[in-house]
Amino acid sequence: MKKEKILKGDFKMSNITFKQEELEKFPYLYLLFPGEEVIALKGSMYDGLKGVIEEIKYGDERETENDCILDIVVTYHATDEEVAISHPQLNRTSICEVIMGEDELGFIIEAINRDTYLTAAGVPVCPTCLEGIDEVIVQTIQTEKYKSYKGHLLKQDGGHTEEITTCLRCNNRLSFRQ
Repeated sequence: MKKEKILKGDFKMSNITFKQEELEKFPYLYLLFPGEEVIALKGSMYDGLKGVIEEIKYGDERETENDCILDIVVTYHATDEEVAISHPQLNRTSICEVIMGEDELGFIIEAINRDTYLTAAGVPVCPTCLEGIDEVIVQTIQTEKYKSYKGHLLKQDGGHTEEITTCLRCNNRLSFRQ
């Protein structure tokens, strides 16, 4: 499958027609293209590694019999030495052209959001716990300024309100656009 450039900024997927039930489960499948950035999600042998999609295989083109819709060929950015330390369970297995399923990866989907990984189901991925964010905690902090005047505190202009959003699972502060 290839990414074809039609006009500046417009892309289409060639030779893939997804089934309705596949798009109901993973509505962003049609937005995945070779060349896009990915991160391996928690529970994957490669969790936390970042890489790039080299190729996407569907239907009869797939090489695996895994319970997924796509075979997504990923090359991870880490060096062999980094992987040997962070992922010793891989026993120095190559991290080039690894075949992953759509449920094992978070994607930077250029058409939607360039600064947050999303699952193929469209759920934002927490960069700390590497899981889909289905619930968050939002704290509202209001700051007000006071000045002392003849023994009294007088409220001043210049206060502000800030919302802090954190992942419910790991309590990490999130900075994605909502």
